[in-house]
Amino acid sequence: ISSSPQRLSASFAITWPPGQVNQKVVRLRGIYFKGTYINQYYHTATDRLVDESTSDELTLSMPLNLGDDFENGNVITVHGILDRTLTNKGLIQIVLKVT
Repeated sequence: ISSSPQRLSASFAITWPPGQVNQKVVRLRGIYFKGTYINQYYHTATDRLVDESTSDELTLSMPLNLGDDFENGNVITVHGILDRTLTNKGLIQIVLKVT
């Protein structure tokens, strides 16, 4: 099959459209690490939640005021809705939008 990165990305976007992937609220527990990216427009921070027993991690998008309550390296439990982003460089990222 012959294709291009743009066509592949577009195909993926149709199969798994942007927006919330799972409309149900999920609860996740892991080790919290504060990120460096802050979105001033949406007042959110992009942080990480690392599995307690493996190196697997998930990106957290959370309101700035919630992140103030967490310290790096602490085990936390968060609730949110799963979402995904797809960049023009082909990166697919699963994100938990913390509520």
